[in-house]
Amino acid sequence: MEALERDLEQLELFAEGLSDMDAILNRFYRYIHYYGELHINGTMEQFSTRDDVSLEIAEEGIFEGYERIKEYFSFMPKLARKPGIMIYHYVDTPVVEIAGDGKTAKLTCLASGLDAA
Repeated sequence: MEALERDLEQLELFAEGLSDMDAILNRFYRYIHYYGELHINGTMEQFSTRDDVSLEIAEEGIFEGYERIKEYFSFMPKLARKPGIMIYHYVDTPVVEIAGDGKTAKLTCLASGLDAA
C-alpha cells in the first residue's frame, strides 16, 4: 500500500507539472497575441510583477523587472496609431523549465516575426 501511495503522489506531481507547463505556454501565447495587436495592457498583464521577472529580446537586450519591461513596451500606443502597421510573430520550440519547488519557471523559445508599416 505504501508503494501505491508513493506512486500516486508521483503521478499527482507529474500532472501538476503538466498543468503548470500548459498555463505558462498559454500565458506566453496570450503575450504574443496582445503584442501583435499592440495592446500594451494585455501584453503587460502576461508578466509577473515579481522583482525577478525578466524579458530577453535578441537584438534589444535583457529587461529586468516589471517596470523596465513596461518601459520597453512604451512604444506600443504610438505604433498602434501608425497607418498600415502589421505585426506577425510565430513561436517555435518553446522550452519550459519549472523550478523544483514549483514556484518559478523560465520559458525560452524562438519568437521570430515581422513588424512592418
